[in-house]
Amino acid sequence: MNQRYLGQGLNNMMLDLGLSPNDLNNDEIVRKKIEEVESDFDLVMISEKMDESLVLLADLLCIPLEQVAVFPKNARKDDVKQKINEAQRNVLKETQMADETLYGHFKFKLSKQIEAFGTLRMAKQVAELRAIRSALEDICIVSNNSTELRRRYKPLTDDVEAFVVNEELEECIWMGLNEKVFVDTLRKRQKQRLSDIHC
Repeated sequence: MNQRYLGQGLNNMMLDLGLSPNDLNNDEIVRKKIEEVESDFDLVMISEKMDESLVLLADLLCIPLEQVAVFPKNARKDDVKQKINEAQRNVLKETQMADETLYGHFKFKLSKQIEAFGTLRMAKQVAELRAIRSALEDICIVSNNSTELRRRYKPLTDDVEAFVVNEELEECIWMGLNEKVFVDTLRKRQKQRLSDIHC
C-alpha cells in the first residue's frame, strides 16, 4: 500500500527521512530510524516550540538571535483550520503511529534541552527574539493582503498566511520569499560561491 498516495501523507515525516512504507508498522525498525535521526541531528525543532527551538539553534551555532529571527511561514488561516474531536484524534494517532512516535521522542528531547539551557534564561531569550521579530515586522511588513502578492512571495496554497514586504530592504525581501524561490535562490548563490572557490 502506498502510504504517500493515500491521503497524501500518512507518516510523511518518516517517509521523508527514508523509512520504507513497508516498515511503518514495525516498531523496532521505527525505533532504529529514530535513533539514526538522533545521531545525525544535534537539534530537532518542534513547530509549537519554534521560538525556543530558534533560541537553541542560535546557541548551538554561536550566532546572535538577530540571525534566527524569522516570520511565521505556512501558518494556516483561521478560516481553513479544522477542529477534530477526541475520537478522530485517536484514529489519526493510530494511522500515523510512526510519525507520532518520532514526534513524541523529539518533543520530549527538546523539553530536556530547554531544561538544560535554563528555564529563566530561555524565557529571557525568547522574549528578546520576539522583540527582534516585532521590530522587523514593523520595518518589513507592508500588508497582509495576499491578493497583492507578487509571484515570488506567493505561497504554494492560498490556505496559509502571507504578507507583502518592503522591497526597498534586502533583508525584508528574504523574509518574504516563498520557500521554493528562497531555496532556489540560496542554491544559486551557493553554487556561485563554490565556483569562485575552485577558480
